[in-house]
Amino acid sequence: NRISGGDNTSKVFEYKVPLGLHGESQHVVGFLFKCYIVCYGLFDRIIHFLDPKAHQDRTISTWLMSFVSLYGLGFQLVLLGVGLIILKPDWVLQGFVLYTGLLPVMILFRKLKPSP
Repeated sequence: NRISGGDNTSKVFEYKVPLGLHGESQHVVGFLFKCYIVCYGLFDRIIHFLDPKAHQDRTISTWLMSFVSLYGLGFQLVLLGVGLIILKPDWVLQGFVLYTGLLPVMILFRKLKPSP
């Protein structure tokens, strides 16, 4: 969203309730924002604490963005679905704990990448 005409619905930091777009109920937008904060707020703050300057990086490599996309909701739901089908349910939670353990590795790679 840094470029002219870029996406203005996604922000790096979400601290206050956004204004609803034309045709949206502000009450529903506020409710969904509170749901987002409950579900993801603490996680976002932990990641920002571990890598506070990540949002200032102007050149992000494609492999790093691919690695980051592994933590998107869609991919996590696929992993959860496949895990529930082929694994014992007890192992799925343990797998997600190990999967989350890769986040510090991703942060370390980003911090150690050579500057252009």
